[in-house]
Amino acid sequence: MARRRSGKSLIEGLLDLFVTWPWYVSLALAICIFFGIDTYQQLTPEAAVRPKSSNPGDVVVAAFEPAKAMALTLVKIFLPILLAIASFVSFIKSLLTQRHYHYVEQSPTSASLNEMSWSDFESLTGEYFKREGYTVKPTKKGPDGGVDLRIKKDDRLYLVQCKQWKMRKVPVAVVRELYGLIAAENAAGGFMVTSGELTREALDFAKDKPIYMIDGTTFHRFIRQREKDAVTFPPNHVSKVTVIHCPNCNSPMVKRTARNGANAGRQFWGCRRFPRCYGTRDIQ
Repeated sequence: MARRRSGKSLIEGLLDLFVTWPWYVSLALAICIFFGIDTYQQLTPEAAVRPKSSNPGDVVVAAFEPAKAMALTLVKIFLPILLAIASFVSFIKSLLTQRHYHYVEQSPTSASLNEMSWSDFESLTGEYFKREGYTVKPTKKGPDGGVDLRIKKDDRLYLVQCKQWKMRKVPVAVVRELYGLIAAENAAGGFMVTSGELTREALDFAKDKPIYMIDGTTFHRFIRQREKDAVTFPPNHVSKVTVIHCPNCNSPMVKRTARNGANAGRQFWGCRRFPRCYGTRDIQ
């Protein structure tokens, strides 16, 4: 089976995509594709074995008609099957997320947040933002690094990073990474959500930035709908990340650290399009 650069087959990639959709969307699309193609095939005459004339165009069309009919049949069968499988998986995941949400909602302490896997914690976080009126889009799966959720509300994009760390606090380096991603994507702000605690350095770094820091205790209170009025939720949308643009291509820049040479260890602004663009700026 052909595989893409990511190492996943086309079918695996499609399933990963479809599973992120609401189960009812995948199911409805499967039904529409099957009956839509089936209706088209019934209304379209069967492919002619011989061309209508000796015209080169008719010859080419006749030659491709059988292949076209076979391709449509394969799509009619296999794509709805993939969508139905994804719909079932998405439905089960939705039920499990609701169950976890209800469990945390009824639990007396935030320890319940650590009684699930990191992927379940991420789904729980997404469910919370959905209930707050956000449109939630999960990103590529992974227990560490990058952005876990992209959420939107009032046409404003927020980036969410979820950390289910039981034994250590979220350090300032993780918050700096999130801030760089917010700047690179020109987002309105971000959320750092953890099941545990945050270091003092991380909290201090986020004070004057549009990043809302949510530790395990606060997140547990939010889910239980208690003491929410004690904080600003979401972060003040008036605050805005200062976007540094590349002097060469005008793309957003991100903080990088030199690894080699006389400036090894020094931080600088590097173009987000690197290595296609080598634009840099000094950090003031």
